[in-house]
Amino acid sequence: MPHVYLIHLSPALAHAKHYCGSTPNGVRKRMAKHKAGHGARLTQAALEAGCQLRLARTWELDTSHDARVLERTLKNNHRLADFCPICRRITREPIIKAREVI
Repeated sequence: MPHVYLIHLSPALAHAKHYCGSTPNGVRKRMAKHKAGHGARLTQAALEAGCQLRLARTWELDTSHDARVLERTLKNNHRLADFCPICRRITREPIIKAREVI
C-alpha cells in the first residue's frame, strides 16, 4: 500500500520544520533512506546540520496516484505543522482553562 508520511525536524532547519513525502514501498524503508542521508535534499541538509528526523504521521492510501495527490495537497497548504502531532503536543492550549475557586 502506498503511504504519505510527515517527518518532524528537530530542531528546525532555518524555516523548515517538516518534510512531507510519499512512497509506494513502505514507510520504514523510506525513513531508513532519509536517515542514511539518501532521501530528499531537505532531509540531507537537516542531517548535516545535526537535526533529528522523527516520523510524525503517516496516511495509507489505495493507489500511488492518491498518495501523490495527498502529498501535493499537504505541501501546497504550507501548514504542515497543523497535521503534526508532535507540534500539536508542544503548542496546544488546553481546551478548558481551569478557573480559580474562591
